[in-house]
Amino acid sequence: MTSPKIAHSPHPGAPHRPPAELLNISPTKLPAQVSGRYVHGLQMSRSERSKRAQKAYENFGSPGRDPRSAGSVLGSLAVSQDWVSHLKTAGLSTHWVDIVGSAMADNSRVESFRNGEIVIRVFTTAWLVSMQYMLPQLEKVIRDYLTPVPVMKISLRGPNQYTFKHGRRTVPGRGPRDTWG
Repeated sequence: MTSPKIAHSPHPGAPHRPPAELLNISPTKLPAQVSGRYVHGLQMSRSERSKRAQKAYENFGSPGRDPRSAGSVLGSLAVSQDWVSHLKTAGLSTHWVDIVGSAMADNSRVESFRNGEIVIRVFTTAWLVSMQYMLPQLEKVIRDYLTPVPVMKISLRGPNQYTFKHGRRTVPGRGPRDTWG
């Protein structure tokens, strides 16, 4: 018994089906369909072919026939696949400098966005305090940028604190407090 020929896949281990099977085209009918179109074109009279060519020439550039820009194609794809909220939240961290300004962006970053909560990591304690005072304005700017995406809460987190609670050189008592930030 002979095994059927299978086209080799560019990716090892991935199944690969022939194009005729993917497009639901019978390989035996394909030459007949192509030749049928060719014969039909030959059966038209010269005037019918010239009218058809003239109509195609006149319709060139009419609405629906113009090529679309890649941005408009990707934009419509993002809307149809419901990617707008994901793209907006990804743009929040990439456009952080444009949204909050260079001074604030140099001292903070967007750490995460989950379930409507944005977590912003602030690098120093001084900037954390000043950003807490500016939180209402910051919330407004971020909500304006993420217009279709619901933002429930914006949390500010301070710098990662160093711990001296374990290790060979453990400090008894409270240890250093606000000196590490």
